[in-house]
Amino acid sequence: MERRIRILNVVGYVFMILINILAVALPLNGKTTGEISENINSLFTPAPYTFMIWALIYILLLGFVIYGLLPKQKQNIYIDKIGCLFFISAILNGLWLFAWHYEKLCLSLLIMVLLLFTLIKIYNRLDNICSIKESDRRSINIPFSVYLAWISIATIANVSVVLKTTGWNGLGLSETTWTVIVLIFAVLLSMYVSIKNNDLAFLLTAGWALIGILVRHCGSNTPISITIIAALIIIVIHILSNYKKYLCIEK
Repeated sequence: MERRIRILNVVGYVFMILINILAVALPLNGKTTGEISENINSLFTPAPYTFMIWALIYILLLGFVIYGLLPKQKQNIYIDKIGCLFFISAILNGLWLFAWHYEKLCLSLLIMVLLLFTLIKIYNRLDNICSIKESDRRSINIPFSVYLAWISIATIANVSVVLKTTGWNGLGLSETTWTVIVLIFAVLLSMYVSIKNNDLAFLLTAGWALIGILVRHCGSNTPISITIIAALIIIVIHILSNYKKYLCIEK
């Protein structure tokens, strides 16, 4: 069973990477992922350069897959706990690209939510980052912390895209107001997860997304910019005040 899981992880990773390559090289449906985002122009969408984090995510996930194939990791309890969930997440990742590129936006949101819940299940099967050995921390916890944090932000962005394209009226509130509300929610969620699990990687990933949104709106949307700057200041102060806990130097 353990060997089957590791083979599934390899197959899932290869599928995910191949679909991502096709999405860029062809591209799928003649449009890049970024072009569709720019055409819809949701206020929650970050600057294009922000999506470079996908390269880091795929490198980290490759490290996870390779780590599971090492002879010393045959009995790794965390890889066994994850089971086939990584394979499922990889398939959902590829399916999301098809739905997005063919502009089936409601379907893309459904797939994104399923991916989010799959990653949450993986994340919840792992122990606190300071209670495990260093190799597991680097090769299992950190990859899924970064991945989950980014998909959490991406899910919010996907929701905002669907709402905008379906003509939602915002219950009388402007798009800017809703974006500020959602930003505050995203920051509070990221802080909660990072504090609960000593998870600096999760918080830094959320911070990266916030910077991307700030860069996109700097000089053009003051309320959003002020909200993000305030959030980033709070995050930096929090990290500096608690860096020993995040580095597992003290409990």
